[in-house]
Amino acid sequence: MIVIFNVKVSNLRFFVHQRPNLSDFCRADIFKYSIASHAILNKHVSRYIFFIQLDNDLENKKDEIKQFIQQNIDVSKTDLMWHRNNTITDWKNHSALWNNLDDEIIWFAGNDDHIFFDYNLELVETATKLLEEESNNFAAVYFSHWPEAIRMAFHYHGKIHQNKNFVFFNWENHDSIRIVTKKLFNYYWFGTKADTACVDFYRTDAFNFSDEGKFPIKTFVPTREMCRHFDGYSHVGGLYDFFPPLEIPRGFFESQMIVNYGFEEIDRNVTNINPRAISFKTTNLESGHDMWTILDRLPLFWKNRISKINSNLENDYKFKSCYKNRYIQSLKERVDCHFTRFDTTYHPPEEWILKHLD
Repeated sequence: MIVIFNVKVSNLRFFVHQRPNLSDFCRADIFKYSIASHAILNKHVSRYIFFIQLDNDLENKKDEIKQFIQQNIDVSKTDLMWHRNNTITDWKNHSALWNNLDDEIIWFAGNDDHIFFDYNLELVETATKLLEEESNNFAAVYFSHWPEAIRMAFHYHGKIHQNKNFVFFNWENHDSIRIVTKKLFNYYWFGTKADTACVDFYRTDAFNFSDEGKFPIKTFVPTREMCRHFDGYSHVGGLYDFFPPLEIPRGFFESQMIVNYGFEEIDRNVTNINPRAISFKTTNLESGHDMWTILDRLPLFWKNRISKINSNLENDYKFKSCYKNRYIQSLKERVDCHFTRFDTTYHPPEEWILKHLD
């Protein structure tokens, strides 16, 4: 798998997501957090290709970001360019970077703020195998915005794959938060008749608004969350007590994270995790927790950054039950996306996600 970042890192936002009660972070730090999460994919990655443009307010972060990449990703399989591809011509000019590699799968990150939040690499391994074996060249795995994607799979009559890790359906969607076949990725730049000089093609998302994008993609959506948008999902209703926006945990970059697990009391100097929590920091600053996962399902890329875990395991069996129930309930929480309302009367079947809840 080839990981391609094509991003502009800037503190200026065209759309401001709501982050109630949560800290704001410099976008350079958010990008570093994303890089750290993708570094955990290393054993499945043949090449990391970075196209990075820093806005004027962050030019002074160039050396810091470069050093962070070098410290976290094997430099022998890294290409780093300090510009972003904005046009189809730009993409064509750099296509040898991925086309000269004997690897047919591309993890395309057209954003600087989607975090690989899964607790192991099972879905990554399965996704790679699925796309390698897929006869349809126009196939993709939609790896982020899980609350929306799983609902769209239901809306478009998705079917669960025999491995039960993915649901698949045809979707005319070209978002850049996808793992795609190399043939599909190249088709965007070489096979369409889109304006090669248009500056809107820094992401494949532009094809969503072009006649050149009027073709379906065989889309696979994971049956559990793989990645999360750092600023969460306020654009579809919030989901603040299910999939809230993220913060960079205190002590993460210093590998000095402390986790309190299973306690009702809140300590704002550490990361508070409780699957029994009634509310979360986004909706209750005084007593809300940071996360609701269970201990063996902490984000994989956190594990070498945690220095101490304080655990209250007295009700561990209840924790697992609460985790399962909350995940099931998350499918029924109101979400408004793609002009469709999903709620308790219209939602994906819980059978889709049960494999991951035992």
